[in-house]
Amino acid sequence: MGKFRARVVLYAGLLALVAGGCSGVLPKLDKESEEKKTQKALYRDSFTDVWRSAHDAAYQLGWWVQYSDRESGKMRAASPRQMGAWSDNIDITISEVRDGVEVEVRGNFAWEPNREAVRNFLDEIRHRL
Repeated sequence: MGKFRARVVLYAGLLALVAGGCSGVLPKLDKESEEKKTQKALYRDSFTDVWRSAHDAAYQLGWWVQYSDRESGKMRAASPRQMGAWSDNIDITISEVRDGVEVEVRGNFAWEPNREAVRNFLDEIRHRL
């Protein structure tokens, strides 16, 4: 009877986790946490140089570039899984603005290692220019 009860409890717990969409393991973001979704940087270099540097920086950090369209200025990359953070799909938009070239990076940066990886990405672009 003890083994049966343990299995029932185990299966009930697994069912609750699956039915709940695993929401217990995902970070909760409130409305004020936009900075945990978007990071931007401005560069005073040409679009071509920033575009090339962004690709080089992504590869240097071990990101897998899944999509890249220079005409629209859009890239999508996947960061590798790290200790303390899941891998993340990262949307990158590179656009010419009045003061230079802006790089906007969007993803789920609720985990500090993911935010740090994006800061490293933006710093790596600056380093390569």
